[in-house]
Amino acid sequence: MVSEVSSGQLARLQQYAPELDFTGITASELEQALNVIDSADSKGEALAQLRTYSTNSVSEAPSAAPFTEAELSQIATAAPDLDPMTLTAEQRAELQAAPATGDSEEIMRVTDSF
Repeated sequence: MVSEVSSGQLARLQQYAPELDFTGITASELEQALNVIDSADSKGEALAQLRTYSTNSVSEAPSAAPFTEAELSQIATAAPDLDPMTLTAEQRAELQAAPATGDSEEIMRVTDSF
């Protein structure tokens, strides 16, 4: 288990996602965030998950779950210009519910409302 946050590891995380603030990240969260970077299939997927570790997103979306790879793929197909990183917690929840319907039209209706 990682006992302290290494400046090199934190720098790697900040370099990957400079728009996010990781001030106060714990060593355990840092390890998990670095695993996200290493295992994500796309940068968009990684960034969506990294927002959960960012202090500037905690107040915006404390209960917003990261998008899954399948959700990101469906969203990108239905709304290629939409950046899921800019959504509020309420918008994320609404958008995450849309793919569950299996109706791509529903994803488009939801994204158009943003």
